[in-house]
Amino acid sequence: MNEPWGVVRELSVSQTDPDRVDVLSVLESMGGGATPTELAEGCDVSRKAIYRRIREFREIGFAIDGSDGEVRMTRSAVKAIGAYRCVAAQTDPAAIAYLTNSESRRDLLRTLVATSADKAELAADEQLPSRSTVHRTLDRLDDLEWVDRTTDGRFTATSRAVVDLERIDWLVEAIRQAIAKAPALRRMSYWVDPPLHALAGGDLVVETPTDPNALLSAAVDAADLRTEGLSHVRSITPVFDPVMLDLFGNYIDRDTTQQIVFDRRTYRQLTRPGRIHYLAGAVLAPNVEVRIHPEPLYTGLAIYNRETVMVGGSTRHTTDAAVVGAGAALRRWADTTFENIWADSQRPAGRIRGWLDRAVSSPLG
Repeated sequence: MNEPWGVVRELSVSQTDPDRVDVLSVLESMGGGATPTELAEGCDVSRKAIYRRIREFREIGFAIDGSDGEVRMTRSAVKAIGAYRCVAAQTDPAAIAYLTNSESRRDLLRTLVATSADKAELAADEQLPSRSTVHRTLDRLDDLEWVDRTTDGRFTATSRAVVDLERIDWLVEAIRQAIAKAPALRRMSYWVDPPLHALAGGDLVVETPTDPNALLSAAVDAADLRTEGLSHVRSITPVFDPVMLDLFGNYIDRDTTQQIVFDRRTYRQLTRPGRIHYLAGAVLAPNVEVRIHPEPLYTGLAIYNRETVMVGGSTRHTTDAAVVGAGAALRRWADTTFENIWADSQRPAGRIRGWLDRAVSSPLG
């Protein structure tokens, strides 16, 4: 179950087979967290079976161990279940289960979507299963209203098959992104909720003890700081990071339009002695707009000329992770999310400009 088709199969089979239990949905019904014993009782299966399933979900980033001995669902698991329910509301779960249970079934249906064929042609295709399997599969596809037979005895996919296959492919890609981006999604705050399809094409970047500057390097590369100037930057900054501020301050000039949101905690950190010049550089610059968000935001978001960077909550984890991408869907989500956070934030009080002007000009500033 460590690949997307396996996860879809697990979710769909549990909805159609009374002897199979959807462990993730049971965990969700328990508030997203439960001990293995509670989970075994809720699923009416053995603890051994539950431990095996928990291990599988851990491996794909859908479950983590809480400090209280509970197993907890991750953001990726919640989003994967949501994606499945969205598709299952439009496509019969039994049909999803049937198609996801065999690659050869999917290949045969894709063949009929591309072109019509008779049984002999399908059976002769080395990429498809044996003649008897082809016959059984066609009968089942007919039951599902996924194939029609033409007057000359050829089979072709129905419009319903085309739509259902597109939905199932969309679901598999969504779950692929939930698995691939799980380390970053797990660290992101409540307000960061990108649709899974928007993450396609984005790269996961993870800090490690051997590469502690992975996120900084990713941000520099995303902004193209070394090769070209930035025309605009929109950023949400929930952490005081002097290295990042110094680096971007050296590259960004007054031709760059900037919108910066500091959360309340970072704003307070920036008003401390020895740090005020960072805040003054932003607030007093004519090409920079600054706003303060009243709540801790934990997760950083940066939007550059072409790239979008989302960074997990470094204040709550020993290592951090980010998603970096240039896709149009990710950019649309990022722009909308930034505008919402911007609208919920306030401009610094008018007296702050005068205070900062005096503070940075003072030898004690």
